[in-house]
Amino acid sequence: MRIAYIGNFNVLSVGEPEIAKCLEELGHTVVRYPEGCELKTVDTNVDFVLFAKMRCVNLKEREDFLQSLQVPSVCWLFDLYAGMTSESGL
Repeated sequence: MRIAYIGNFNVLSVGEPEIAKCLEELGHTVVRYPEGCELKTVDTNVDFVLFAKMRCVNLKEREDFLQSLQVPSVCWLFDLYAGMTSESGL
């Protein structure tokens, strides 16, 4: 699989670098794009687009980008958010 991954790949970041590496170790091609990149530069000739938050992009630009995709997009949130509860009450 070929995956476009938009995220924080800073060496001090935890999450995105490890996920990308694991996907590559499983044999997938991961094309990394830094969070806040120009979305028009993202290669959408992929099997899907993976992202965490894309918080450095304005909401309208993010919405337009995701709606324009001809491939699935996957949002992987792996952070705990203070003040939010799950159905289990945690």
